[in-house]
Amino acid sequence: MNHTRSIYLLLLTCLFYAQAGLAIQYETVVPPTNFVTTGITNAGPSSDDGSLLVNIGFDFPFNGTTYNQLYINSNGTLSFDTSDGDYSADPLATNSPLQWILPFWHDLNPSASGSGNITYGTVGTSPNREFIAWWDKVYPYRWDYSYGQSICSFQVVLYEDGRIRYRYDPNNVNCSGPSSQNSLTVGVQENTSTYTQHVYNQTIDLNKDIVYAPFKPALTVTKTSEVISDPENNSSNPKRIPGSIVRYTITVDNANGSHAANVNVTDSLVPGVSWNSNLTVTSPFINNGVTKVLTDAVDGDEGSFDGSAITVNCTFITNDGPCVVTFDVSID
Repeated sequence: MNHTRSIYLLLLTCLFYAQAGLAIQYETVVPPTNFVTTGITNAGPSSDDGSLLVNIGFDFPFNGTTYNQLYINSNGTLSFDTSDGDYSADPLATNSPLQWILPFWHDLNPSASGSGNITYGTVGTSPNREFIAWWDKVYPYRWDYSYGQSICSFQVVLYEDGRIRYRYDPNNVNCSGPSSQNSLTVGVQENTSTYTQHVYNQTIDLNKDIVYAPFKPALTVTKTSEVISDPENNSSNPKRIPGSIVRYTITVDNANGSHAANVNVTDSLVPGVSWNSNLTVTSPFINNGVTKVLTDAVDGDEGSFDGSAITVNCTFITNDGPCVVTFDVSID
């Protein structure tokens, strides 16, 4: 009786931790908000097709990780991991860098004579800080004879909770005509399969803000057990008796298109059971989706057993398929 109770206790000891990837899944056009000007005084890139690596001022969640630095690119974009000087806007998911934020991807030139500046800054206090990059009356390239007397004023805001806002100044932007917005992309791209393109080579409403909000993953965890053998019946109708081998299966699923990153599953053994074997993990993002046998941390695998607890890192979980962890224990 005590052994059976131990198995039931084991069923209740599964611990689960997930760090949400907070994938950007949609944009909405909302009433405009005022430009923030106080504290946005740090000098950004000043050259044509230039980039500058800057500190965000907090950890910003994006594409399953967090960033405390990013590149401000003079052509109306922010990017992570790598700078970008591309001046010719393309549809999203067809160009690199793969991870970038595009309030107004256009051929801009802050180095032109008479052009305004690009500045940036971090305002507010934790946990409500905002990183703001400001293109303030910046000329398009060859503004004098290709685009007329055009100037472009807009801001991109990164909120500490993962939201992104684009705001435009209709009083200081006449980049809204078809000729001057030729080669224009507005959107957010996390990778080649997760992106939202607001416009490509079309005009935008300069009297509205655009807000991108992250979806959190919808995770569920289930755990089942099955007696696979016992000392008396072997594998033929085995019972939960001392010496039995019980196989546990933990399934972590995600009903939302937003991915979860750094998903760790931990299950602690209780008195009355002992580790046996068969620690495996199956996930679309591990070993190309093929079930992988895990041994110990020394091997650099995604999981380990230290004598009292089983730990598995499922890496990412999307709605493409669950992460399934199995292991065997013996009833003492």
